[in-house]
Amino acid sequence: MSPSIITPEEVPIDSDFDLQKWLKEIEGAENLMSQVEEKVDTLHAKVDALLLEVGQPAAAVENQDTTANEDKDKPQEKEP
Repeated sequence: MSPSIITPEEVPIDSDFDLQKWLKEIEGAENLMSQVEEKVDTLHAKVDALLLEVGQPAAAVENQDTTANEDKDKPQEKEP
C-alpha cells in the first residue's frame, strides 16, 4: 500500500461539514445560473418580438412614402 499524502492529523475535524457547505454553495450557484439563463432566454424572446414589431411599421411607412411619391409623379388632371 502506498503512503497517504494527507495524514489524519492534517485533516481538520470539520472537513466533512466544510465539504457539505461548499457543495451546497455550488448547488445554489448552479440553481442561480439556471434561473439567470431562463430569464435571459425570456428577455431575448421579448427583444426579438419587439424588434420584429418595430420593423413591421417601418415597412408600412416605406410603402406609404412610396405611394405618396408615385402620386406626386403623376400629372394631376385639371378640372374644367
